[in-house]
Amino acid sequence: MLITHSMENLPPFPAPISLSIGSFDGVHLGHCKLLSHFQDTRVILTFSNHPLEILAPTKCPPPIISLTERLDILKSHNIDLVILLPFTEEFAKQSYDHFIQMLHHALPFTSLILGKGATFGKNQEGTSETVTALGQTLGFETTYLEKKCLEGLPISSRRIRKLLQNGEIKKANELLGYTYALSGMLTENRFFPSIPPLLPPGNYQATFQSKPVQFNLSEEKSITLSSSHQTTKGKLFLTS
Repeated sequence: MLITHSMENLPPFPAPISLSIGSFDGVHLGHCKLLSHFQDTRVILTFSNHPLEILAPTKCPPPIISLTERLDILKSHNIDLVILLPFTEEFAKQSYDHFIQMLHHALPFTSLILGKGATFGKNQEGTSETVTALGQTLGFETTYLEKKCLEGLPISSRRIRKLLQNGEIKKANELLGYTYALSGMLTENRFFPSIPPLLPPGNYQATFQSKPVQFNLSEEKSITLSSSHQTTKGKLFLTS
């Protein structure tokens, strides 16, 4: 998987080229539905920071997984190219048509696949109607997919985040499609996660390097294991 931080000087890719745009926080089963519709060359445009960090800082949610984990999961889905951009105030001021035209010029994608209700561009003017019309002009097909549901409710990063914050790990894992894990550094019996855990304080069951462990998450979000280990990097896979 190639990762680039600019839309300039992109290498040529064989057509057909499928593209999706979004934060992909958690890369959950809803995102997987989008990826399942990709054709030969698979491209994701995503952001190194959440757009709400710029658009509405007080409403910006904490990440479900780290950027490194997000990229690792996208790689496991055989994505060919990730265009990873910082979401800045300047980026937010772009009109949807200017942005899409620049992107299509740099990467002549043949299919744009988005979730139903997705909008982008200044003042969210890039709606399904305007983007579809632009696609007809530029020569790419636009597809807006219905959201994947579980138990009658759409799977979303917001829903998964709330489940984790309530300590409902098993249900969150169902929506993620994989086991939620905390990445970080283990030193003796202290674990230092790469991003703050979303879980509430309490005692948890997990595995570390395929071995069962127990840990306590304090009110201050510090993690203490019930046993000591050698200093090493790794993941705590949450089982309950």
